[in-house]
Amino acid sequence: MLRIKRVILALVIVFVILTTVFAILFAVLYNTTFDKMGFSDKPILNGKSIADMKLSSYTPKDLMPLAKSLFKDNSSLVKYAPDGSDRQALDDCFNKSDIVTLTEIRYSRLIYRSAEFYNPRLLLLTDKQLSALLNNVVNQAPSDILLATSAEVLEYLGVKAIKDVLNCLDEYDVTVEQIELTNGNVPHMQMLLSMDISKHTDGVKVPFFGKLSSKVYVALDYDVNVTTDGEIDLRYVSLSVNGKDSELSEKVLDGLFIALSNSDNPMTTQALAKGVAAFVAVVFEHVGRIGNGTVFGLTGVDGANKTICFVAA
Repeated sequence: MLRIKRVILALVIVFVILTTVFAILFAVLYNTTFDKMGFSDKPILNGKSIADMKLSSYTPKDLMPLAKSLFKDNSSLVKYAPDGSDRQALDDCFNKSDIVTLTEIRYSRLIYRSAEFYNPRLLLLTDKQLSALLNNVVNQAPSDILLATSAEVLEYLGVKAIKDVLNCLDEYDVTVEQIELTNGNVPHMQMLLSMDISKHTDGVKVPFFGKLSSKVYVALDYDVNVTTDGEIDLRYVSLSVNGKDSELSEKVLDGLFIALSNSDNPMTTQALAKGVAAFVAVVFEHVGRIGNGTVFGLTGVDGANKTICFVAA
């Protein structure tokens, strides 16, 4: 019996030692950069390695919170989406304009021309209605742009930031999930986009993690200014991916663009932020002039009441 106890004690001691060694080894590796581990050149996604994605100088500890979020459903982040009444109120406004065809309202025309209303008027649109507006433009844009031949269309497509972001919106089937206006030192706008990456990752599994979620949620934050000409000026502040306000969000999204894109010049987060700001500015300009200050008792950009007031032609 004594011998058995000694054997059990020895096994326990060996187990504790091995567990401690593995824990120390794990802690060391968890805090070691991928390039030092010699792992950075191993393909992990669409044949691209961590080095290709420009993430090899980070550790597993750095990337783990964001990496884990890419493998789960993050649709709960959408909490402020427009509903049917918001979309109907928007349609009611633009039904009185010349972007209406025999069958529908072609919101995508706002990319390259101003809407003319049958009666010049003030349009007070909520941030939820603006979200519906921009999403309508995004949904209709690919078909309109493919058929575009007029000089004014080609002029706007010549703006590289807009052209690049339209290509990105199409490639990743982007949805404008929500826009929220808030007050600060200056009005603030957060735009939540969902990007469908499933056509790039269908069936692809990442070692140790499994299958990527079909959607990535990108929140773009801007300070909102209005020029003396009544045009919106969005100044990029920050970006978060899947609700993770990490400084690494930009780097991780850049890495995803590199891994998923079929282009030799993939989208970058900075180009996305710049392109979205230019895209929003052009669409809003073609809705109407924004009041700089107060127009007829209505504030141009009102973060407190979550509205923008346009003086429509």
